[in-house]
Amino acid sequence: MLTKLNSTEWRRAKVFGNIWQGGAQTVSTSFWGLVYDLLPETGLFASVEIEKIVKSLQRQGLIARDEHGLVQLTAKGASAQAEYVTTHYVPEHLSINQSYDVKFFQELFLLANQTISELAYSNAQFYPYQIDLRAQWQLKNWLKGHSREVLIKQWYLELQTWLATLPNADAQLFTQMLFGHDVTNALFSELPVPTTWDEFDWQVWQLDHLAALMTHSLQSDSLIKSLMTLAQRALLSNSAEQSVTLWQQLQSVNQVAQGRRIKPNTVREHILQAAILQRWSANEIELLIPASEQKVLADLYGDAEITTWDFKAYAGGKDPRYFTYFRLYQLLQLATKRGAIDVRV
Repeated sequence: MLTKLNSTEWRRAKVFGNIWQGGAQTVSTSFWGLVYDLLPETGLFASVEIEKIVKSLQRQGLIARDEHGLVQLTAKGASAQAEYVTTHYVPEHLSINQSYDVKFFQELFLLANQTISELAYSNAQFYPYQIDLRAQWQLKNWLKGHSREVLIKQWYLELQTWLATLPNADAQLFTQMLFGHDVTNALFSELPVPTTWDEFDWQVWQLDHLAALMTHSLQSDSLIKSLMTLAQRALLSNSAEQSVTLWQQLQSVNQVAQGRRIKPNTVREHILQAAILQRWSANEIELLIPASEQKVLADLYGDAEITTWDFKAYAGGKDPRYFTYFRLYQLLQLATKRGAIDVRV
């Protein structure tokens, strides 16, 4: 959490817990997750107890907390942050976790590797790595879709090709988490990692390098790419997907609401969720905001940091569609500042 805070901006502590735990997200959670660059970590730390973390950091004097639950680094916290990033592992490749569930893929990948390893030695009697029963069934069907020869040769080739792209130390470390025929994965105490690392660093390192493997595998047709399809995320709920599809067919918000028997504001929330999670481009977002409203918003907020904007200054008490314009304009500023919010992968 230290790596996600700064000393110049107050941030919503609950957003961290909501993103890391994974569950259904509100538009507000998704938006602030985007602002805080947290969305790539969706669902990766399901057991996190954010209140305990906040209290611990506050007790140590590393963060300040206001009456609304907003948190900010203190000067001591900023020093601790600088030290943390030099002594612990900070992930770099997790963006793919927004489109594919990296943690779920990790389970599939480890069991697939074990099974193919045992298959290479014609061993049908082994104790499999334990994962969710539904995931086991999905993996079993995936394995059946490929011949024994393809599984053994292609899996080996793909892993060898991937490992060759890594520094030798990282390649060696990656193999330490694998297990198969007569091979067990290494204990944390046996790993050649920095002495400042703890088991959480090792957990994050594994997820980050599996994410890098997934990103690499997307570049060509491969066994690993086909395995990834089992871990693909549905970015939107079925209801939101229906609303956005109808709206993209040039139905108005009110028409979609009437046809689906839901509130117009719910349709607007579905559109906002799509813009955030599907990473609509700046051009796509700009088309959704009337030019007259863009001018009003630009005059009001100028170059001010979007986290400081007060909606009431723009349209307090007005029709809910104005909040949609407000939020879309914030997304537009984010897209412009960061270069672009890429169109969905």
